[in-house]
Amino acid sequence: TDYEVEKKVVGEGSLSEVHRAVDKANGETVALKAFDRAYLRSNKKEADVTMEEHCLRRVNHPGIVKLFASFRDEEWHYLAME
Repeated sequence: TDYEVEKKVVGEGSLSEVHRAVDKANGETVALKAFDRAYLRSNKKEADVTMEEHCLRRVNHPGIVKLFASFRDEEWHYLAME
């Protein structure tokens, strides 16, 4: 991965957990929101995450976090955010 991820969970939601991570390319600290893909599939929530990602890509407002990147592996779907 392009991020050095801290193991400590800094936040949790009903579908995800959030870790602090550092972008290896530029040293920027990001919030890395991780969704368990198996959990999303079994609870039919994949479309919710896709919609969240789509909305964050389109919006530019000082009161809403910016989405820097998104990526997946076999187990997790990640959103790197400010």
